[in-house]
Amino acid sequence: MTHTQPTQLDASHFDTQARQWDDNPVFRERGLQIAEAIREAVPLHRRMSVLDYGCGTGLLSFPLKDELGAILMADSSSGMLEVVAGKIAAQGVNNMTPMKLDLLVDPPPAQRFDLIVTAMTLHHVPDTDTILRIFHDRLQPG
Repeated sequence: MTHTQPTQLDASHFDTQARQWDDNPVFRERGLQIAEAIREAVPLHRRMSVLDYGCGTGLLSFPLKDELGAILMADSSSGMLEVVAGKIAAQGVNNMTPMKLDLLVDPPPAQRFDLIVTAMTLHHVPDTDTILRIFHDRLQPG
């Protein structure tokens, strides 16, 4: 019997969990800690364009939103994107745009980014080599 690698992410689990996702204090704290680590490692600025891949409900990018320029909030889960879109609208955030995106099947965004962030996503990706290659190709030179 041969085992074939899946060619895309299975978002169904995240669709069903999306509305309760932010209720988990471990998830919220993890987002804050990763955001702080990014602040310490990267000189952020308001002109910086960002791709948050596997953004979920935005627990990583929301703490950084006031320090960044345009943030593309990409996820393959419609449920997560509904939640993040609701948070964007409720908070009147104007520099975040949600987008349904699975880089294993969808064409990557045409634009290049100054920063690409992802948290708790890559272990769900069946082909990390491809994803990392796409990340590299979508980064601004330098």
